[in-house]
Amino acid sequence: MGSLGKSDEKKPWAEEYPPKVKAMYEAVLALFASGRELGSLKVEEITKKAGIGKGTAYEYFSTKEEIVIGALNYEAKRYMEMLFQIVEQKKSFREVVMQALLLMEQASDTYHGLMLMQRIVSDRELTGKGILDELKKHKDSCQCAIKLRDCFVKLALEEEGITQTNHYKIESAILSQFTAYGFYLTHKNLFSEIEQAKAREFAYESIVKILN
Repeated sequence: MGSLGKSDEKKPWAEEYPPKVKAMYEAVLALFASGRELGSLKVEEITKKAGIGKGTAYEYFSTKEEIVIGALNYEAKRYMEMLFQIVEQKKSFREVVMQALLLMEQASDTYHGLMLMQRIVSDRELTGKGILDELKKHKDSCQCAIKLRDCFVKLALEEEGITQTNHYKIESAILSQFTAYGFYLTHKNLFSEIEQAKAREFAYESIVKILN
């Protein structure tokens, strides 16, 4: 597969963050990874973790929800960037799928079983409307996800042994197995007899089986 873009073109995930904004995003993610509930965090706690003054936060953000969703968007783009880079290395569909599953494992280990969004949605300290309003501001991440999806579909169409050509069916097969693998990572205590390496292999083989 060819490169996603020429060297002088802006990459679909590329975005520059002011250093203090990036520091606040990293602080939110670090606090969440430590087990803290995001809704109970105070802006002052975030800025302290980031090593900046509390007042600085309001130079960039109006609400805590804005910082939280910005941090999630920042992290999502980081993972998408890693996947785009894997794709640009001209790896096969199988290699890309396996690398993507490994990234899911990394996220699961960092954020306690991929429960990040569930914990945020159920957190009563974060206002639902505030969260939804902030999510609407990050449509660019959706475009990155769509671009990444298209890359996966293109690789699947080029993979030897895959005969399916319907884009929707390819997307559905990939999504279903990634969702299943996410469930496995979140509930590994229920599947202790299954090694992660075997679970990854099963996910890929299931995608190929569905597409044939």
